[in-house]
This record gives sequence, C-alpha cells and structure tokens, in this order.
Amino acid sequence: MPSNISHTWYTTLVAQDPNNRHAIQRSNGCWSVIDYSAGLRVLDLHNEAKAFDFNTNNIYNEEYNRNSGYIFSRNQEKERALIPLLPGYVVFTAAGKKWFKLSILERNNQLLFLWEEFGLDTSYTNKKAQGVEQLAFHCMLKEYGLESNNTIRSLLGLYDSQTINKLQKLVHDKFPLQYPTIFQQEPS
Repeated sequence: MPSNISHTWYTTLVAQDPNNRHAIQRSNGCWSVIDYSAGLRVLDLHNEAKAFDFNTNNIYNEEYNRNSGYIFSRNQEKERALIPLLPGYVVFTAAGKKWFKLSILERNNQLLFLWEEFGLDTSYTNKKAQGVEQLAFHCMLKEYGLESNNTIRSLLGLYDSQTINKLQKLVHDKFPLQYPTIFQQEPS
C-alpha cells in the first residue's frame, strides 16, 4: 500500500457501527474490517461440509464447487480445517493497491460472492467496479491479478481465530449431530 494512505481508515469504519464492526490486522500488516450488521446465516448446504476446490480444471470449477459452503484451511488439524462461508459476512479490505468490500450473499440456498472495488477510496463511497460470482471471489482475484499473492482466506480475515470460532459455532449450533467434533469449541 502507498505510504500516504491513512492508517486510520479502519478506525473510521469501525466507529460508524462499533457494535457490528471490528478491525483485524492481517499477517502482512494490512488491516481489514469485518462487518456483521447484515446478520450471519447458516444454510442447509453447510450441513454437508463441502469445501471449495480450485485445483480442478477451470471449466469444471463452478459445477464442481456448487453447494460448497466452506474453505479449507491448511496447517490445521483435520477436524478444525473447515472454515464456514456464511451469508451476511462482509469485509472491507485492501489488495493490490485497491480497496474492496467483499460480501457473502445467498440466493436459493446457494452462496453468492459480491465484490465492490473502490480504487484508492478508503471511505468506500466511490465505487469503481463490482461483480457477483459463485466461486468464493476466485474470479475477482484472477481478474485483478491477485491470485498468486493474496488468498481468499487472508482477504476475508479468516485467519483470525476469534472470527473462525464464531462462524464454526454458528454452524455447530444449527447442525450439532452431523459434525459433533469438527466445530466443537475447545474448553476454556
């Protein structure tokens, strides 16, 4: 990110709705703001524990990934490896010297991924481009040339254990018998 960009953009966004927004710092030092004001929802497809897989041929990605509701987290034990993607999850973040608002939506029990690009506008008021896709922002990352150095998990702030635990708990609360150990919270 250019050094002249204000480092307080995230505090301004959080201050606009402190009950529903919080800032987290990514491993690369950049900040993201997660916004829960739309309300998180668990869908029936989250009962299947199917993760997006982008290793298959691009022609088959959309069909293969239909009904996926998770991303796979490497470097974790198997039972803690699935991170739910829930409608209502919104994140404000930066990637490739541009500012993005990424939203997970739902239509007909299918996940949709809305991305909005704001150029250098840290106030998120002057939208430059947008798109909706079914591949967990994978197409947006390719379009902006970000797939090699920015992961979907990082952009969505899904490396923060508190955020991951919150999402997993919501799924576990709705489907406690299907996956009794995958999302169970560890004793405090």
